[in-house]
Amino acid sequence: MISFNLPDPTEQEKIRRGPHEYIAEAGVHGRYVKKAYVRQEYPKIMDRTPYPQLKDFKDKPDAEILLEHARKRWDERQTHSAVNSKAEEERYIAEHRDDPVLTPGAYPKTMDRTPAPRITDCDGLEDYRAKRQAWRQQVSASIVHDEAEEQLWLEEHVAEPAAEKAPAKRRAKAAA
Repeated sequence: MISFNLPDPTEQEKIRRGPHEYIAEAGVHGRYVKKAYVRQEYPKIMDRTPYPQLKDFKDKPDAEILLEHARKRWDERQTHSAVNSKAEEERYIAEHRDDPVLTPGAYPKTMDRTPAPRITDCDGLEDYRAKRQAWRQQVSASIVHDEAEEQLWLEEHVAEPAAEKAPAKRRAKAAA
């Protein structure tokens, strides 16, 4: 239905698709008032695995079938990792705290599960942008493409806390 009180049809389409609210006024026509944009924190996808690409399956027989299967698994993981509140997010992080790899067998995958910085935890927009950029570099540096790279990453990053805990156990046994 075309409204004749707007001079440009593209403006009417922007209003129809955008965040506007119709307010009825006295007379035949009301007016459209633009609503303020409110950024929503939730729902949020917690799984940060990259979307599978055809190049990930090069030199493998039935690459298209493997790609289709990998994309379906990726989509299922993304759906299951969606959280709708802060409590769900904390519960998800707690469940997967000791699991450095949330997506076994799917390559490429992101090994670093550090949550993205929040603007509420930063001192202004510039600080947030700097922390977000550092986080993106950290996560992109943790992308592995096969099992060998994954094993190397795990040895470098997961073995360190285990080495710190081992001497404490030996001391406890020596004291007993």
